[in-house]
Amino acid sequence: MAYYLYAILTSASQDILRFDLLPLSALIVLLMTMAVWRGWRYSSEGVALIILLISVALVNAPVVRNQFYTPIFVPAVVAAILLTPAWSLAIFVATLAGLAAVLSVQLGSAAMLGPTFAVANVIIEVVTTCGVVLSSALARQLQRTAEHNAQLAIAAQAQAEQKAADLARANAQMNVQLDEQRQLLELVASLETPVAPLADGVILAPVVGHLDTRRAEALTSRLLQQVSSLRAQLVVLDIAGVPLIDDGVAHSLIQMAQALRLLGCQVVFSGISAQVALALTAMNISLDGIATVRSPQDALAIQIGA
Repeated sequence: MAYYLYAILTSASQDILRFDLLPLSALIVLLMTMAVWRGWRYSSEGVALIILLISVALVNAPVVRNQFYTPIFVPAVVAAILLTPAWSLAIFVATLAGLAAVLSVQLGSAAMLGPTFAVANVIIEVVTTCGVVLSSALARQLQRTAEHNAQLAIAAQAQAEQKAADLARANAQMNVQLDEQRQLLELVASLETPVAPLADGVILAPVVGHLDTRRAEALTSRLLQQVSSLRAQLVVLDIAGVPLIDDGVAHSLIQMAQALRLLGCQVVFSGISAQVALALTAMNISLDGIATVRSPQDALAIQIGA
């Protein structure tokens, strides 16, 4: 719009345009510009057409006959800014045709002899208009590309935030599952190696099923904790439910007994089966210093009798 007003004022000062209708034309253009700014429908087309009509209607034919009509580019430039390239070219052709018609009406056949319609100038006008249209089209394309890239960036950011939120939720769920698994493992360990008070100062640790090194180490850890917390004096390790032990488990049991004695607690093995006794004998493992009884009741009776 600023370019249009500058061109109009410059042309009026050179008597190319009729100055008497200039204020009304400027007011109309200003009102239409406000309509474009407010986003009214077809306001851009209206501005381009009104500027086209003003540029043609206000021409001062006697002066233009001898001077180049500089406002001829104004409607096409405005159309290039507000509308599509096709509109801009159509507006330029309409401006050229309208100017020729007005000058022909006012000057007759002599209108085409002016500098505006000289062949060289017409070529320059066409090339200039095409350059404006191409520049406008390129600017619009760059703007669309920038907007598209901005939308892609926003979408990528939203996707990254969504992935981060999903990862956070997955991490939280994984932590919950790990806690549940840890609690389950603790429960399984406590069920595998139960420890229960049998009497005052006496702890019973029954072992059922296959006893391997892992279970033996877990049992040792639990017994050490219970003996320390309950201040137990005797631990009865009932292995009647163990069908067979190997060399590693046997040594683990002996080490467990030694660790408990370091805490001032005696250890009694009860329920040793014939198979376990034969296995210990075959492995040449001695239980010297470790009492053995047939059942936990016998161990409890010995403790009470002592």
